[in-house]
Amino acid sequence: MSLLLLIALVGFGIYFYRKRQRGGSSAPTINTPPVVDKLVGRFTNPVKGMELTEDEWSQAGIRIEFKTGKCTHEGHTFYAKDVRSITWRELSGLQHQVRIQVEDFQKPVILIYLVGVHVREAFVERLCMAIRKAGGPDFR
Repeated sequence: MSLLLLIALVGFGIYFYRKRQRGGSSAPTINTPPVVDKLVGRFTNPVKGMELTEDEWSQAGIRIEFKTGKCTHEGHTFYAKDVRSITWRELSGLQHQVRIQVEDFQKPVILIYLVGVHVREAFVERLCMAIRKAGGPDFR
């Protein structure tokens, strides 16, 4: 039974990953359920889904707009200036969790899940750079 569930979840993740590759945004929209974003983040490699333009950066379900300083994750919006800290931990050899502490009563902790070897370091560096470029604190 659990094997069948695992196969269904992997298939679901592959479907959304391919949908992302065909031109859809890697950042979730407000209409996307949060559970779907977490599953897609666990079963796909978020480094391949990175999008960078002059105005914004998005990867692994988080989008940061440089001019406005607005950050969006799972339909929740916060500002780069409200970010207090970024920490991470390794869940397993391939799974990582990045925690963003935000000064916000509604959602004070933003969790981002990454899957892959050596993806966490590059993701955290890009995240810190994007937050700094959007007017947030410098985490160097």
